[in-house]
Parts: sequence; structure tokens; C-alpha cells
Amino acid sequence: MKAHKTLCIALAIAFAAAATTLARAQAPAPASDAQVLAVVNGDQITRGALVDRLLNVTHAGRDALNEMIGEALLTQEATRRTLTVTDQEVQDRINIIKQRLGGGENQAELFARYLEQQNVTESGLTYKVKIKLIAEKVLADKIKVTDDEVQTAYERRKGVFDQPEKVVLSWIKVKTEADAKAVTDRLAKGEAFADVAKDVSTDLVTRQAGGIAGEAVKDDLPDELKEAAFSTEVGKYSQPIKTKEGDYAILMVNRKTAAVKHDPQFVKEMIRMDLREMKLHAGWSELMGSLLKNSKIENKLGPVEP
Repeated sequence: MKAHKTLCIALAIAFAAAATTLARAQAPAPASDAQVLAVVNGDQITRGALVDRLLNVTHAGRDALNEMIGEALLTQEATRRTLTVTDQEVQDRINIIKQRLGGGENQAELFARYLEQQNVTESGLTYKVKIKLIAEKVLADKIKVTDDEVQTAYERRKGVFDQPEKVVLSWIKVKTEADAKAVTDRLAKGEAFADVAKDVSTDLVTRQAGGIAGEAVKDDLPDELKEAAFSTEVGKYSQPIKTKEGDYAILMVNRKTAAVKHDPQFVKEMIRMDLREMKLHAGWSELMGSLLKNSKIENKLGPVEP
């Protein structure tokens, strides 16, 4: 269910229009283009040089301005509809993010790591969350998800949430039945599986690693190896198995992970959030198209060249 938790956290704040650049735009601007931001072996890099890079060398500045225009249109539309977002609403959403990160006494550390992964400061996250909440209120009639929509999506996707049984295998491959018997004789005398693999295995991919082939589910394995791989006890090795290529394999099972069935209610809630997020993006695009068409905007930087 780890993947589901990650998805849940991502969906809690994801919204393309409220990118990190917008959050950083709220910081007060330095007083002068001459402000020195870095010194490299005596050479100064000034704020003016950075601004020039963002505006004239790359599209980063123009992209940020376009995002800020979109944000201004959104907040103006919210004001027109007398919609507001309180500080408490923002904090409640951030608290949900923290709860889903878990961690107990380590929550602060996990939250700091999360901010680093999102490439945003705590104040920047607060800003992003506020923008998203405004968008949700403006588009409230566009983002409703019905139980029927959730059930339909669940029936279509439910199989992907189950985790099949897995094994971590090592193997020794040899050419003949006599060679295979020689291997099992050595193993029966107590020689380490990895040592024997390094000595005689003909599988050059796994030989140097002591025969370690890695993790596999049943469908990953050749038919002739499936039964032995999943019936052999952990720490034990199989009898020689003749492969379709005509050689012989002896398997060692290093670890097993039991199959895990998903929790339908949890999955449905994730699907509901996913569908809501999709509708939010679609609604945002439609809203921006309408607002851009009906607003007076002077973009001094002009459109980004393709």
C-alpha cells in the first residue's frame, strides 16, 4: 500500500498552475540589480545578471510571468464570486499532508524531507496549497465525482492494486545432468550456494554475484521453474530442473513476500481523489481559456517563441 500512500500525498497538493515558481514569486525583491548573489573565483554574479538570464536567455522568466498572470486571473475570479480561503483552511490541508506522511516523533524530519522533494519552502507550500484551495472553490461545480464514476473506474483498474507473491532467487545453471548432480552433492556436504555458483555456474550474468537472480513474481519465470521457485522453502535449494534450453538449473529461495490484497475502500478513495484531480485540471484549462479571452492583459514580455 506504500504506492497508494505516495499517490495520496501527491494528490493532496498537486496542481500545475500553482507551481513552485509562483510560491517563490512572493518573496520580496532585492533592492538593486547590482546586488551580488555569488562570487566565483573573484568574479561576481549579480541579481541583474540572473534576471537577464531568466528573461532573455531562457524561457523561465516568461513561464513564471504566464503562471502569475493565471494566478491573478484566478484570484480576481474568486473575488468576483466572493469566495475566500482562510488561513485555517490552508493549515488544515497541510495537516492532512503531514498526517499522511506519518512518522510519529519523526514527522518533522519527514515533512522537511517532503518539502525538499517538492523543491519548495514551508511558506511556499502554504502558498501553493492556498492557490489550489481557491481553484477548488472556483471550480466546485466542475469537480464533483459521483459514486458511479468511482465504481466504474474501480472495476476497470482494481486488478492493478493487488500485489502477487514474490520470491528472491539465486540459481546455478550447468550443462548436463551429471554436472547438476555434482552441484547438489557439493551443496549437500555444506558448501555455500554462492561459492558453488561462482565456481561452476554457466550463467555469466549471475555467476559473479553468487547466483543471485533477483526478485520475481510467478509470471516472470519460465514455466519449468515456477513450481520449484514458489514451493521451495526459504533458505533451501531445489532439485535440478531441466530447462527448455536443455541445461539444468538448481534454485535457492532467499526470501518470499506473501501476496497482498488491496483494501477496496482505500482504493476507491484514491480513485475518487484521482478523478477529482483530473476534473480540476480540465476545469482549470477551460476557466483560463475563458478568462484570458475576456480579460485585458498586457504581457510586456510577449509570448514564448516555440
